[in-house]
Amino acid sequence: MEYLYESYNGRVLSVDLSRGDISRLNPGNHLNDKIVNFYLRYLERELVAEPLKSKVFIYSSYFYQKLLQHKENADKSEICNSICRWTKGVKLFQKEFLLIPICSKDHWWLAVVCYPAAIFDNTIGFWNMGSSFVAEKKTSLIFLTSSEIARKDLHQAECLLKSYIRVEYITRKMSLYSCSALAEYDGYDNEFITWIPQVPRQNNEHDCGVFVLQYAEDLLKDIYTITTQITVSRVLNAVAWICTER
Repeated sequence: MEYLYESYNGRVLSVDLSRGDISRLNPGNHLNDKIVNFYLRYLERELVAEPLKSKVFIYSSYFYQKLLQHKENADKSEICNSICRWTKGVKLFQKEFLLIPICSKDHWWLAVVCYPAAIFDNTIGFWNMGSSFVAEKKTSLIFLTSSEIARKDLHQAECLLKSYIRVEYITRKMSLYSCSALAEYDGYDNEFITWIPQVPRQNNEHDCGVFVLQYAEDLLKDIYTITTQITVSRVLNAVAWICTER
């Protein structure tokens, strides 16, 4: 089975699913990378409203696996050279939300970076949610997970993703493309808080991938309201707006 979709640079790409991949949809099985990527591309193409498509970027599940290879690497320039090529051609800091599926130790969870361009920039501004409520756009990281994650793995993901966003910003927006300039840069970034709201949890050992896809689907239906509830209003019980009908 082949699913065709248009990539960020206009190229037509595909996700191929074999019978083995499709069998992962049977009860009691973990979803694999191909199924997760297939459904995320489907959501991106069929669910996301046209005005939102230019504001959201959904990474491949293979991205975080590649990022993990640099977990022991303190050299930011190495991260730049190896990882930033994954988004070459993407206007990353014109996006307001980055969705990053993570599979670590056979557990799927979802990371959401909100307003990445605000990381070093105090002039990004505000947007009106209606009525008299106005939300400030601040860079933040949200983790959505259907079961507990080991503190070590959580901290590792937080550090890796925040370092990645900083490196992307420095190389793109501040024109520090040389390895030496990047290594020497010690700039100050704005507050970059991590949030882990309560969301519906799985009651078995294998449905984490299904929950991640449902989180992504519900999030994309009303992403501004949901992320603002978490990061501004600090309503950390997200059960109220995610998967409420399931």
